[in-house]
Amino acid sequence: MNFSCMNLSEIDDIARLQPEIDSIVGRTWPAFLLENQVLKECYGDLLSFFPRYQFCLFENKEIVGIANGISLLWNDNVQSLPSGGWEWAIRKGIDDRLKGLTPNTFAALSITINPDFQGKGLSRIIIEEIKTLSKKEGLSQIIVPLRPTLKSCYPLTPMQNYITWRNPDGQLLDPWLRIHTKCGAEIVKVCPESMRVSGTVSDWETWTKMKFFESGKYVIQGALNPIEISMEQNLGEYIEPNIWVAYL
Repeated sequence: MNFSCMNLSEIDDIARLQPEIDSIVGRTWPAFLLENQVLKECYGDLLSFFPRYQFCLFENKEIVGIANGISLLWNDNVQSLPSGGWEWAIRKGIDDRLKGLTPNTFAALSITINPDFQGKGLSRIIIEEIKTLSKKEGLSQIIVPLRPTLKSCYPLTPMQNYITWRNPDGQLLDPWLRIHTKCGAEIVKVCPESMRVSGTVSDWETWTKMKFFESGKYVIQGALNPIEISMEQNLGEYIEPNIWVAYL
């Protein structure tokens, strides 16, 4: 396959490609995650302030992968990275930019592989592209609030336990965590409040194609933890844990 990588500042016809990008994202990610308030508030700034860190991987003219990232200033030890994870990274990167601070860290926010091309090792190509970009930009470390691929199959298991699970061959069970560690990342710790999604009961019924009749915790498709539904407050809340990994 003949792959090429282009960031948003290099793509002249991004408006033409947007429907294809939206389709890939919509087919890959759970619908409720796209309702995250920080994503809605900050996505425009992410694209306008950091176009070089948003890029597409092409096979000929077809988009096979998408990556989103941001730069920020982090001088503390990675063990001190906060529990906020994904939301913290995007807010801090934008805030640092507005304050005129010089970044030293690349935060990889997401890697999305076109479902038609999954299982072909494309995520490794994008990870290496991120490494090259970070070095070129003078960013000394890469941090990732990683969303483990198979955790949604075990939503009742604490993330701290899940990250220790291994296959009989000794390899990490989770394929996404396994790929990053094979590419040189170190597992740092769990970030228990990486992303939040709130909505009315009706919102959640739309997002999940489920019906909720009473208050309580519910396991839903694609979620890493159960969601909490309150009929009295007409509110559903989801708090997603991720895993901080770092390339140092």
